[in-house]
Amino acid sequence: MSDTYPMVFQEPIHGVDIKTINIFISMLKKITDNKVPALILVSNIEHALLLSDVAYRLRENGLQEIEVDNGEKDESAPDAETVSTLSTAKLFKIPAKIDDKVILFDPMEIDYIESQEGKAMIVVNHESFSLDSTLAEIEKKLEVYGFYRCHRSYIVNLQKVREIITWSKNTYSLRIDNQPKSTIPLARTKMQGIQDMFNLK
Repeated sequence: MSDTYPMVFQEPIHGVDIKTINIFISMLKKITDNKVPALILVSNIEHALLLSDVAYRLRENGLQEIEVDNGEKDESAPDAETVSTLSTAKLFKIPAKIDDKVILFDPMEIDYIESQEGKAMIVVNHESFSLDSTLAEIEKKLEVYGFYRCHRSYIVNLQKVREIITWSKNTYSLRIDNQPKSTIPLARTKMQGIQDMFNLK
């Protein structure tokens, strides 16, 4: 971290271990506490949401702000007890369009679903697939299959959660058991719900 003003970082936590990420987050907090402006350039939306409360996506028509979880309770979001058991689930497939064909996904093969520009995107390992629905719409359909709204922009398949990572007092992530070992944000207001569902103290 050179003594520049403002500070600019490019992919500071890409391909590094958890210890290095914690070190960078601690140093970044010191920078912001000293009122030094910092610009962090990343290609991964999860990294953007982890490192900052204000995140933007670069598009052809300019910068568009990414909706982040501000810590307020979402009254429309279901509580932990509303997630039903998998045994009551009926046969159900999630349709996603690619060009001129429709792919049908079994809910259990989905790692997580994220919101991009108001549309829901299914994520399976390294690939993303667009849905013709919003995150709120798909959330209602997937509750019975053990999916949980862990962040304003994310719904996670609880069966795929491998680790709960605490970066700081109010910053958390979930690590998914998939090929890229994806990490997705966990809102601090959702932490208690995750602990209750996994019977953690």
